[in-house]
Amino acid sequence: MAKDIGNSLQVSVGSSLPTYKAVLFDVVPYATASDILNISIPTTSTIALVISRVYVSYDATAASTADVYIVRRSTANTGGTPTTLTTTQSAFLSGFANITQHDTNDQASQATVVGYTVAPSPLGTPNVIDAGHITIPAVATPTVSVTYFELNYNNRGAKPPVIRPGQSISLSFGGNAVPAGASVYATIEWVEVPLMSLF
Repeated sequence: MAKDIGNSLQVSVGSSLPTYKAVLFDVVPYATASDILNISIPTTSTIALVISRVYVSYDATAASTADVYIVRRSTANTGGTPTTLTTTQSAFLSGFANITQHDTNDQASQATVVGYTVAPSPLGTPNVIDAGHITIPAVATPTVSVTYFELNYNNRGAKPPVIRPGQSISLSFGGNAVPAGASVYATIEWVEVPLMSLF
């Protein structure tokens, strides 16, 4: 969008805040998956994570349905088998995962991002931010359309979810059975802002 101000032309290119996303693709979740992705910020941090977008879609061997939960946790997960994600694409649960910076000139994210290949237990104290129920098509002969779970938190007047130091946000499937042949694509996007700038 361009706006003429006097003799200058001002162009809006979105936020200048450092923006990051954790991306999973072609991932086959572990059986009866709970948390599969967790993004946390240390208790000593001077920033917070402001969640801007979440996206999840599936296909599977046969048409099915699945529940999706976005959970803020006020205490840490323990146990399980966490894999720390980085900006280098790496193998994860038969698929791939990585962190992406929207601008490679920005500093590295201060968040810790892990994907789980075995369920953490016990799970940290939860507060469900959002939940959805999606339809999954059969990958070879789809007879239903893909329904995806997408949350855009920055396109309304409401305050987006904020993850403060010591907290985390998780993508969870609620401990439900994973459809046979499932393949998941998922994204959680966030910006990192100084605590003093939060209102």
